[in-house]
Amino acid sequence: MSFLEKLQSADEGKKRRWMVLITLAVMVIVVFVWLSYFNSLIQDASGRQSEIPKNTGSEFSFWDTISGGTAAAFDSLKGLFSSPKEYIINP
Repeated sequence: MSFLEKLQSADEGKKRRWMVLITLAVMVIVVFVWLSYFNSLIQDASGRQSEIPKNTGSEFSFWDTISGGTAAAFDSLKGLFSSPKEYIINP
């Protein structure tokens, strides 16, 4: 008899324990992989940050950034609505 056949014929308590154990093992593996990925992201970001010059001479304030982003969004929307209304549909 294989493991799965033994588990299928076992009582509900044993099935529940195996389900909890297997779920915990899978959760530990997923969290470990996620933390490893997150750690590599942090290392990449800290490596790139050291390459950025500290004083570039052009400082942006919060409002300058917001107004620049808003202007770019409105320009792209204006270009969308002012473009010609010709659409090519290929069957």
